Amino acid sequence: MPKTVSPVIASRSIGTKPQPRLDGSSGLVLRPWLTEDSPRLREAFRDPAIQFWHTRTISSNEEAETLINDYAQDWRAETRANWAVVSLANELVVNAPRQTNNAKPNRRTIVVGFIHFSPFQSN
Repeated sequence: MPKTVSPVIASRSIGTKPQPRLDGSSGLVLRPWLTEDSPRLREAFRDPAIQFWHTRTISSNEEAETLINDYAQDWRAETRANWAVVSLANELVVNAPRQTNNAKPNRRTIVVGFIHFSPFQSN
């Protein structure tokens, strides 16, 4: 099936360069995932909201490292871009889609949300 839209940027124009760090004006920073994020990413994947929306599971630091390495490979292959969202103090924020009830009918809406990371606690 042919595509109806041409690529916006030329192939091999992004993945050959390091993934950038993007400093936001609201105190949040987007940076590439680091292997030292593995333990906190594993903990975050215990959150039921993340489990509900994500297609992967992580039950060990090694699996978290694999996911982080996959994110780096995706950048180099120019197939996907994933950033860790951190505070200026480098406190990890983990993104998870959130459903909203204020979407208007018959409108295309993209909802992007994130939750601040905190260790999952069961009751």
